[in-house]
Amino acid sequence: MNHLISEDGIYDGLIMSDVAAEMYQNEPKKFAQCCNGVGSTVGWVNRLVKWWLGDTIYGLSVRSMADIHDVEGTYPKQFPSRRQAEKWRNAGDQRLLINGEIIVIRQKNQSEKLKKKRLWWVKTYYKCLRWFGKTSFYTGKTIGGVEQ
Repeated sequence: MNHLISEDGIYDGLIMSDVAAEMYQNEPKKFAQCCNGVGSTVGWVNRLVKWWLGDTIYGLSVRSMADIHDVEGTYPKQFPSRRQAEKWRNAGDQRLLINGEIIVIRQKNQSEKLKKKRLWWVKTYYKCLRWFGKTSFYTGKTIGGVEQ
């Protein structure tokens, strides 16, 4: 796991897997192609969540949190077992929660009430991922030699 310092400052201090960090540093175009903001376009529930949440929480952009999660949800494409794939998914979702908290907590000039509201939304989005994100994660993956 990496705490990234990026030239553009977008991902500074956020955490990401070695796979995502390596792609960001060595293949930035490939990294960018995975990013679609908060939410998924796979399935109607995910599209609804994407529309409902948007890329900001009370005016604060959380797009960088979503970008990292998008990359980690797209790569790697193959896993030796369902258990390994689920372990990867769980770790990526956990990093999203932590990154969202980092973004909110380091935001200056916000009231304690606004901070609590933003943190609530980060946690709500994390719960949506846990409940509805499986289809998006497994689409296009090969697990134990079987394409999903």
